[in-house]
Amino acid sequence: LDTVAVMGIFRYVMSMSYARAGVRFIHGLRGRYFSHLQRLSAGYHDRSKVGDHMSRATNDSEACRMFFGIGLLLIL
Repeated sequence: LDTVAVMGIFRYVMSMSYARAGVRFIHGLRGRYFSHLQRLSAGYHDRSKVGDHMSRATNDSEACRMFFGIGLLLIL
């Protein structure tokens, strides 16, 4: 029983650390994406759709977070 409890605590801490790493990764990724968008010319923003940028900033980055947070944990 003691071994099971220790393993459970270890797995919980490990999964939380992977989840935190995934959140930090996505935070940096979104920051770099936003900085890149700010450096683009005004003409680019006139031609592009805001909804495309919003979906990439949210949906695609969330998929990356799920992969890096949970996917790597399952792979390892």
